[in-house]
Amino acid sequence: MLRHVVRIRLLGPPALEVAGREVELRGHRERALLAALALRIGEVVSTTSLADVIWGPTPPPTAGVQIQSCVSTLRKRLAAADVAEPRNVLVTRQPGYLLPTNLVTTDLDEFRQHVHLASVAARRGDHEHAHECYLRGLALWRGQPFQDIGAPEFDVTAERLREEWLCAVEGRMDAALQLDSAHDLVGTLTDLVRTHPLRERLRGQLMLALYRTGRQAEALDVYTTGRRQLVDELGLDPGEQLQRLQQRIVTGDPTLLQAGADSTARTGFQAALPTPRQLPADLGSFVGRRSQLDELLAVLTDADRGAAPALICLHGGGGTGKTALAVHAAHRATGEFPDGQLYAHLGGGAGAPVAAFEVLGTFLHAFGVTGADLPSNLDERVALFRSCLAGRRVLVLLDDAADAAQVRPLLPATADCAAIVTSRPILTSLDGAHQLPISTLADGEARQLLAEHLGGDQLAAAGEAVDQLVELCGRLPLALRVTAARLTKAGGAPPIDRFARRLADERHRLDLLQSDDLAVRATLLLSWESLGDDQRLLVQRLALLPPLPFPDWMPAPLLDVDEDTGRDLLDDLAGAHLVEHAGQAGYRMHDLVRLVAEERLRDEEPAAATAAARQRLWQAWLGLAETADVQVTAGRTFVAGLRTAGTAPPLAASAVERDPLGWLDSWYVQLAHIVTDAAECLPDLAGMLAARLYGFLSIRRLADVRTRTLTTAVEATRLHSDLRARLLLQLANAHALAGASPTDYLHLRSEAAAAAEHSADRHLAVIAGERLAAAYHELTEYRASTDRLRALLPEARALDEQLYAQVLAMLGLALTDTGNYPEAEEQFLLALGIYTGDSRSAAGTLMNYAELLVVMGRPVDAEQRLREGLAISERLGDDALVAYLSLSLADALAHQQRFGEATAALRRAEATFHAAAEPTDLELAHLALWRARVESLRGEHATAINTLTWALSEFERLRNPGYADRTRVDLALSPTGGPATSGVRAAGGRRGQRTRRMISRDLVHLAGRPDAPGLTSPGRHRMHFRTHHEGARQGDGHRDGKRSTDRRDTATPQNPCRVVVAEILTTSGTSRPGTIPPRGGCGRILDRAVMPTVTISVPTATTTRKGPGQKPVVPDRARLHGVTAVATARRRGTGPWPRTPAAAAQKG
Repeated sequence: MLRHVVRIRLLGPPALEVAGREVELRGHRERALLAALALRIGEVVSTTSLADVIWGPTPPPTAGVQIQSCVSTLRKRLAAADVAEPRNVLVTRQPGYLLPTNLVTTDLDEFRQHVHLASVAARRGDHEHAHECYLRGLALWRGQPFQDIGAPEFDVTAERLREEWLCAVEGRMDAALQLDSAHDLVGTLTDLVRTHPLRERLRGQLMLALYRTGRQAEALDVYTTGRRQLVDELGLDPGEQLQRLQQRIVTGDPTLLQAGADSTARTGFQAALPTPRQLPADLGSFVGRRSQLDELLAVLTDADRGAAPALICLHGGGGTGKTALAVHAAHRATGEFPDGQLYAHLGGGAGAPVAAFEVLGTFLHAFGVTGADLPSNLDERVALFRSCLAGRRVLVLLDDAADAAQVRPLLPATADCAAIVTSRPILTSLDGAHQLPISTLADGEARQLLAEHLGGDQLAAAGEAVDQLVELCGRLPLALRVTAARLTKAGGAPPIDRFARRLADERHRLDLLQSDDLAVRATLLLSWESLGDDQRLLVQRLALLPPLPFPDWMPAPLLDVDEDTGRDLLDDLAGAHLVEHAGQAGYRMHDLVRLVAEERLRDEEPAAATAAARQRLWQAWLGLAETADVQVTAGRTFVAGLRTAGTAPPLAASAVERDPLGWLDSWYVQLAHIVTDAAECLPDLAGMLAARLYGFLSIRRLADVRTRTLTTAVEATRLHSDLRARLLLQLANAHALAGASPTDYLHLRSEAAAAAEHSADRHLAVIAGERLAAAYHELTEYRASTDRLRALLPEARALDEQLYAQVLAMLGLALTDTGNYPEAEEQFLLALGIYTGDSRSAAGTLMNYAELLVVMGRPVDAEQRLREGLAISERLGDDALVAYLSLSLADALAHQQRFGEATAALRRAEATFHAAAEPTDLELAHLALWRARVESLRGEHATAINTLTWALSEFERLRNPGYADRTRVDLALSPTGGPATSGVRAAGGRRGQRTRRMISRDLVHLAGRPDAPGLTSPGRHRMHFRTHHEGARQGDGHRDGKRSTDRRDTATPQNPCRVVVAEILTTSGTSRPGTIPPRGGCGRILDRAVMPTVTISVPTATTTRKGPGQKPVVPDRARLHGVTAVATARRRGTGPWPRTPAAAAQKG
């Protein structure tokens, strides 16, 4: 699209043009909306502001919908006028709409540009070009601005634009008089003076034109008539300049007849005006604010700013240094404004603003207008003030403005002038203003400010105390200046570190931050004076919050109002800079403002009202946390049946439902603070909030926050017993996930189970029982675990299907570790058949089942299940599950010889562990264990043994017996040449010797345990030994040629570690068949060669060596005839454990 293809005409009835052709506008709403946007072209105009323009102070409830409809209609009209992309011309941008400056122009902008060019030409003495520019600009006027709209909002702007028109007319008359066109001007000037009898500049121009045309008497009569009107209507005589012109005409001054000289000088106007220099003194040590200062000076000195005067608004909270920056910039720019600098303190921050009428009197006095010459009403003073500025280059500095209405009459109207305005509220309704927010200093700037006052040596000696001082002052310039003043007082300054320690006590900080007439408390309290009752109450109650960002719905519960009302009040506080926007994080309150608010809250509000507001706030947080947790599936087992106690604000709750994880990501720190704050006075609320946070904190792996909040909640007194049981279960799980030893949290699950057993909530009792069984499983007490789980199944099935599925899944895992694969698979499939939709439980069960499938020699099926689990976890945003599923997927892929993909899965797991938080020691140990398995399958046995050795040391340090045992077995079975033997040799050197001694010792130790783990659990072990068939007698064999009578329970699995040790000892020839030597004698045994085949039964083993005509029994995957040797199965590649490429090639 071409630049400026759309043109809006405002200098008359509003009109819309596209490529020179007018587009029809229908109705008041379309014209008013277009005019409002065109006046603030390039800025977003809110829907609320547009509604005020169109309907006044009482817009209809459907105002937003009607504005949207009106915008749609205007876009259709643009499209009909061949505008390719109407949405790029009339842009929707929250919270309203805008017209882009690169595509839209207005006749007002064109008028101001012509006037600016005329003014520049006149200063150069090119009066002919100036006259032409004035004529072109004035030709754009087609009537009164905003004609036919009739909206009160446009009245002030229209009056200002009429003043610009009159100034342009006066400029055009001056240029014409320079061109000796007096005869042509008399009629026009006569009409203008008749219409505007109080404008002395026009009257002077008419007098000069008459005098030049030989009509001296008429010129004097014009003066007499004007004087009579001023006296009759205002009781005033003409100004000094007009009187001087009258005297020169009376005396027949011949210089008045000469064309080409400065007509304003001949008329006496402005040439005799004094040059005011009213700026306050600049700071001797102005530091920082480099970017803001550069931006401010660039606007003030911009020669291409157009026909409008430069207007810059600096807005910020009390004590931020707005005035200091404005004064410093004004001094830097004095060369651009040689005709004077005006200054006025408007008193807006103190709640007693100075009237514009009074300020104008001061300004006019600075230009020599005194006594009876001062107009007695505001409009005349405005007109005279702008007349004084016309044709001059003057800078106006208006400090501490209350609002835009106070400022408007004080602004210059011509392009050669500029104005700087400082205020606490942002003055958004000032058209064309360049808004510059002023906040606290950066850390480096704050230190620099202190160094300017205290000296760099003193700061260097103070060390870290300076950083503490800067932080305690909140980097607020006023607080830093007060601090510097106190530290340099006569009589000796206290050391910086001692003063910092005193400031750290919030109770006395504001008392310390005052020195003579500088006081932080008093400065900040000035902002209170301009607040309404509701606004004042809100800012005080915001002090109840921790010093963290807070969301925009929070005023609703604090004040017990609806959310829209609360947000409006919060916007008022943001406009007054008592709170500030914190981007996506919501809002924040400066620490020193919070301290002032706390003081006011204690002094002005009853404690009962404060406590009620705090409780409403905490209940709102709890309600939103409950809303989020319902959709965050991790941890829902523990909160199932937990009553809802929160009261979520409706609009905020809708936002939470759309993105629960995103909401929790933004606000979990604040929620954790509330758990701490509420634990003493509202323990149940704190406990319920901690319970609701558990699932999210587990997903994001925020272990420290999870443990801290749960511990705080559990330790609270007067906690409901059922809630305490749930929190104990969650705390035990938190310790487990963080890598604690099962012995450290067994008592938590035992206590929870005991409490739940006496509870009326049977659902909770089953959950607690299942978690206690899981603890026994983690302690490798597998029989106790499976017995407890089997006992829970009937009640779980009767209570709830999802609960039943959870118990089945845990039983499947326990059966896997006891070596009962068929039943384990059966339990997993039953559980997966019950789960519906995406759930963390389903994804976890898929992972455990897939690991069992790998052990059973079905890695392709395992991969499919793992990818299903990954898809669920990714949809849930569960980082922890994604990492562990990726580890298992690496194992399944490695079993299929797809090592590149396996490595990629390992890398994904590692990246996920490092993404949101630092990985725990347990997570790093798991990562090492799975990496070692991939390395072993790839044939990198020496590397695998080194990795496993490190993992084992970590599991032992963490006192995790289950994974320690499994890692020991992986070490024993890692290489291809027989159990533990060649791989241990491959380690080599001293480390290899240590590894061999460790493995031999640990295997002997495991062999002595009746319930040692099976060599295979999901993705963790690589072997399993079973009896010939279920129900057969275990241990049937021959000892010394006699049949053994020892009978064993068929449900008891073989101890594979005894098998491995027995095999090593037997094949090395160092021990009788079936015997285990004492601890410490196996270091040298592992270095001995392993015989080709051996068959052992344990514990009553019979060794069958390969001899003539004897055929060894070879295992067929998981089922073995009796118990066969590890070496045979490994060498023949027929066991359920992985085959190396060499073994596979040998078998082929």
